[in-house]
Amino acid sequence: MPPSLPARLGRYEVVGHLATGGMAEIFLCKLHGPSGFERPVVVKRILPYLARQKQFVDMFVDEARIISRIRHPNVVQVQELAQDDGELLLVLEYLEGESVASLMRRAKLTGISIAPALAAHMVSLACTGLHAAHELLADDGTPFGLVHRDVSPQNLFVTFAGEVKVLDFGIAKAKDRESRTEAGQSKGKLEYMSPEQSKGEPLDRRSDVFALGIVLYELVTGKRLFRRGSPMATLDAIHREPVIPPSRTTEGIPPELDRIVLTALARSPDGRFATAAEMARHLQIFARAQEPGALEGERVAALMQQLFSDRRAEKAELLRRVRVGAPVGELPEAEVDGTVELPAVVAPATEIAMTLPLAPTYASAPVSGRSGSLAVAAIAGGAVLAVAGSALYWSTHRAQQIADVDAAPTTATAAATAPQPPEVRVVVDTDPPGCEVLVDGTLRGTSPLQLPLARSTEAVRLVVQKAGFEPYARTFAPNRDEQVMVRLRASPTALPSVARPTAGGPRPSAAPTASATSTVRKWD
Repeated sequence: MPPSLPARLGRYEVVGHLATGGMAEIFLCKLHGPSGFERPVVVKRILPYLARQKQFVDMFVDEARIISRIRHPNVVQVQELAQDDGELLLVLEYLEGESVASLMRRAKLTGISIAPALAAHMVSLACTGLHAAHELLADDGTPFGLVHRDVSPQNLFVTFAGEVKVLDFGIAKAKDRESRTEAGQSKGKLEYMSPEQSKGEPLDRRSDVFALGIVLYELVTGKRLFRRGSPMATLDAIHREPVIPPSRTTEGIPPELDRIVLTALARSPDGRFATAAEMARHLQIFARAQEPGALEGERVAALMQQLFSDRRAEKAELLRRVRVGAPVGELPEAEVDGTVELPAVVAPATEIAMTLPLAPTYASAPVSGRSGSLAVAAIAGGAVLAVAGSALYWSTHRAQQIADVDAAPTTATAAATAPQPPEVRVVVDTDPPGCEVLVDGTLRGTSPLQLPLARSTEAVRLVVQKAGFEPYARTFAPNRDEQVMVRLRASPTALPSVARPTAGGPRPSAAPTASATSTVRKWD
């Protein structure tokens, strides 16, 4: 047993390590009972170096409080919130199966398509689980206002018995959480965010309905709906690109399913299903009309056996060893076929420029160990416990989502009286990278760039330019932190000549102007 692996966590014997993320680590454990009875469980423990930081402890406790209130067969069950020598432990049921993300990758790898009726049935079960969460009541009998905020293929789990479970309420929003998210922040996986979530706006249950629509689209087509070459392009796809009906991308999808998918994916929340239960009803009616009399649960179990017979045998042997107390050895990988990439839905080329509020960012611990879930009901896939926010930093080689954490609640009075810093932070991200960034004609650096500007109500002029592309220009008052995301359009003509003194040097007599054909788009 590695020296870093604890022998026990409270009353649970540690079998193996499953994953480590930005906030917590996950272990496969077993509980000893009478007459030699042993039961596998999943134990989630907050990382030791975060255990004394209140905001992380609050998030951890909130997750336990939220999940423990939900009693539904389509939601992972919490068995207890325990303490071990002052450390908080979240104990969850052990599930035998695979994530929907693994299911889609294995289907792609084997060339086995998922029937539309079967996909509709699986998503309908996820809908009913989420509806139970959405309907949760607070202690005073009022609606809890719960929104999952991280519905994705990684957080939906299909058991080998044909059940579907919703996982990972770690960043769920509820009205009486101890931890809070500041206005302008967003949490979740970018490619599965609703338009309002990606802008950090107030959310209700219909945001989760949008994410369910994305999962349904991808499950039935085998294609990634909003995956693009950069975070900025993904945001543009979520907000602007027309959603191509599934039947036009994949043969054999009935138009009745198109209507359900496109309703869930309405950009305005008012155009979506009002509840996840309403979406579930439409999916169930569709599935029964497609295959009358079919036993969907058995068909899901048969599909899982067809796709994962090797994984099922491997995990069955693991459980046998756990139950008889035999040495376990190396645990099976949490996620399979990780190198398999689903194709993206082909989208028209666009040129965009957008501005987002810039949320506070926090350094994230590096992710190590296994990611995803070996029936791990505590984490899933790419999130790996680190919570991705709306503040995106792009290096010249790759895009990286910076993990954010919930901040303490602020009141209107406190916000009004708090002193304002003398500088604001403007993050300029571009596609392509390496663009020159000028403020009032002075070169301040090349993108990606964190730009400190003196806080002011007087307008300044920002220009982003690169040889071979049409420049982008914007005039604004630097009175808040924000992120400017720009995609430049290639130009057949040379970049216009612009004086570019360095910061602190002499300024040109006139500010540069953008090309007349430059396109500037703002949020709707």
